[in-house]
Amino acid sequence: MPINTSQQKNKILLKAFRADQKALREKQLSAKKRLFGQSLNLYKKILRSDPGDNKIWRNIARVELHRLRPQQALSAYMKGLKSAKKSEMHFFHNGLGNVSRYIADYDKKRQSDYEKTINFYQKAIKNAPRETVSLYWSNLSAAYAGLKKWNEAQKAAQKALTLLKQEEDRGIKPDNQIKILELEIKLYNEYKKRTLR
Repeated sequence: MPINTSQQKNKILLKAFRADQKALREKQLSAKKRLFGQSLNLYKKILRSDPGDNKIWRNIARVELHRLRPQQALSAYMKGLKSAKKSEMHFFHNGLGNVSRYIADYDKKRQSDYEKTINFYQKAIKNAPRETVSLYWSNLSAAYAGLKKWNEAQKAAQKALTLLKQEEDRGIKPDNQIKILELEIKLYNEYKKRTLR
């Protein structure tokens, strides 16, 4: 049955979101899979009526990653990127970077995915608004660390830290991110020293 009104679409979207939230809280794996499957079917129902809704593609990618299906997550991010406005592209590039990093982290034969990851994060940084760019620098830092490029990892983490401190000066509370980045920078410096020995 096609979705004819935004009210119908919102109702389906709310059902999908609730299934996502339940799945995230669920402890039993079979129930988790079933709930994520329900939300995925609801998101796909919306896409049949509006295939260019890139927010739905982002939700599908997120659900696929929760289902441990990174290739499907990459595919969803790529489809969403095709219809994304320039101002939204950073979400997709960051998502593509996250999934590529996930693949490289868990499959040592796929270390070359770190190079793709770096490329995606650099594109996200280039297109990102001021309030999200610190996160992307932090992600870039982790990708460089995956390749054991400690200098680049440290520089990216330092850039993220500087941006977070600027946000804090403007009244935005970065939670524990500043402390985490300060520790990462120290850690990268220690790794750098060890590899030079």
